[in-house]
Amino acid sequence: MAAVCRSVCMVMCLAFSEGQLVLARAYATRGATDSAQRALEAALSETERRRSGIVSAEDRAHFLDQARPVIDSFVMFRLAQGDTLGALDFIERMRARAPGRGR
Repeated sequence: MAAVCRSVCMVMCLAFSEGQLVLARAYATRGATDSAQRALEAALSETERRRSGIVSAEDRAHFLDQARPVIDSFVMFRLAQGDTLGALDFIERMRARAPGRGR
């Protein structure tokens, strides 16, 4: 039962994050970069909140695979804003959180 609950929570988080990504893309298309960044940060925050509660390294790895669109979208947004260093810093932070690299 606990595994089912974890799976449902993961799906809900990813659905929220997907919605935030759609919103961020809409804002970015209209040139509202501050709003786009807030939507991306909301998606990342929810993703990180859910990830931090996952105990199993295997479940965490699976979750990060599923959350990849959020991570990739944030990197692409930073690059589109000309913030290469911010994108690289973010990638490094995500890599450090990968299973086997600590929480």
